Amino acid sequence: MHAARLVSLPQQTGRLELQDFQKALAQLNPAMREALILVTVENLSYDEAAVLMGCQVGTVKSRVWRGRDQLARLLGYTVNEVGNDSVMLSTFVGSSVAKT
Repeated sequence: MHAARLVSLPQQTGRLELQDFQKALAQLNPAMREALILVTVENLSYDEAAVLMGCQVGTVKSRVWRGRDQLARLLGYTVNEVGNDSVMLSTFVGSSVAKT
């Protein structure tokens, strides 16, 4: 009776989503991918990322914005699916994803 109540949620969905994300990330332009990873994963400021990448801060900001936009499109996300906080919404402002 106790064994029947035990539940283990399937993990396949998470693995498949991770694989999809990795494939989409690999499709980004290398400069966009680097900027996106430095700012979002490594949690560097735009200024710090610019120093590491040897480019202007505006270039890093542009690459991160375009990388987020392209990644969202490749994964098929809409603005309603990624959240409504200001950071996530900034990803979609003016993008083709926001219009879907």
